[in-house]
Amino acid sequence: MKPLSSLLLVSLSIGVAAPVAASPRVPVAGVPGVSDVLRNIAVAATVAAWPGVSVATWSELNSELNDSEQPGSVLVFPKYRMFTRTTTDQGVVPNTEFEISVKCPTNPDGTPFDCTILPEYPDVHLKGHWVCAGERGPTQPGICHESDFEVKTTVNGTLYLTTEPLADPVTGLQLFDVNQANGIYTRIPRPPCEQFPEPDFSRSNEAYLIVWVIDAGGNPINFNGLVGDALLREGPNEDNTLETYNALPIQAGEFISTGDRTAEDVGGALAFDGFHYKLVTGTIIGTVRYPGRTFATAAEKLLGTTRGRIVTKLSLLTLDVLSNRVNDVTYVDFDFYNEAEVHHSAATTFVCYVTRDLDGSRGDRPPIDPFLNNSFGRKGLVVSGPAQRLDGTRVSLVALLEVLEDPSVGASRSYANPLYNGGIPVGTIFFPSGLP
Repeated sequence: MKPLSSLLLVSLSIGVAAPVAASPRVPVAGVPGVSDVLRNIAVAATVAAWPGVSVATWSELNSELNDSEQPGSVLVFPKYRMFTRTTTDQGVVPNTEFEISVKCPTNPDGTPFDCTILPEYPDVHLKGHWVCAGERGPTQPGICHESDFEVKTTVNGTLYLTTEPLADPVTGLQLFDVNQANGIYTRIPRPPCEQFPEPDFSRSNEAYLIVWVIDAGGNPINFNGLVGDALLREGPNEDNTLETYNALPIQAGEFISTGDRTAEDVGGALAFDGFHYKLVTGTIIGTVRYPGRTFATAAEKLLGTTRGRIVTKLSLLTLDVLSNRVNDVTYVDFDFYNEAEVHHSAATTFVCYVTRDLDGSRGDRPPIDPFLNNSFGRKGLVVSGPAQRLDGTRVSLVALLEVLEDPSVGASRSYANPLYNGGIPVGTIFFPSGLP
């Protein structure tokens, strides 16, 4: 790891002297176990309030943002469904399959890193951590119950993770009627959300998963070699829908060498501050399909003869989390536009994690806004304001958009898209279980 003096010089060069009052920050000063180092250098949350940031400084700040198209030391999977489905071609399969592959990282100058010099080579150790929604619902501060696990693979290896029992890894024989041809998989525990259900939450054990590279002793390290994706199934019968999405990668900071620890001076926390790990953002941008009834022809629309429906869901999460501790409500404002640029504002709240229908089509919880259906538009643009707490503290925000095309006759179709970010960095701290 580079000397702390180098880190402080960089932090000074990107404007640490900006008034903190201009943009409230995560109150880490009152959190035990977090060193003065983090309090001194995690300054990026104030960036959005700096109207006079120079082009050079802005370029430096953006270089500290995570790159969603490059392997990372951390992966975030914003959606999970438990249980299984029956398919005509594969039999019983899991509703969620996580896939993580590992490559040897690349040096900052573009040359390959020599992974054979690492103490654990060729092994790569990973810590996985489930994050549930706040137990008191999306409008009240509450405990976000969480649990973790460890898995291991190798450089150039791939992990296939599932919470469901599959074939026996030795004999290849099926267990509990779930198929897995070669028996090569890693079973992980389900998230603990079932034990602490969110009020009026009828969906099965939804949570997000964050995974990071550790050394053999369990310490987070720089190893920008992780890529991953998830496969999700949903549907009441053999006409199951299938969707996939890429995990969000977050790279370790450029001032920490590959294989070096990333959290020793911050009490074991994952500090997404531009130095320990790259920064993330607190706004989202994307194209949305507005939900509602569907019609095959204009004449049928005039007659009200529907042929199906569109369901649009938005999953929101923050990495500003205190594991198994009380977390505050996160507030997000939205600006929605249709094809003709007609504007409609909306807002929502959540604690750590939530999945909401855009217009409440399924009726199992309050929607983002019942006005947001295909009477407003077929497709449009959504731009969020900064995710923040009640006191104005800005926090990170990650979003996944899901769309279900559900005809009254025939197979359903679905797709999932991670939304873009606004490019404005926000200092974020993720505290694993037992911290602070």
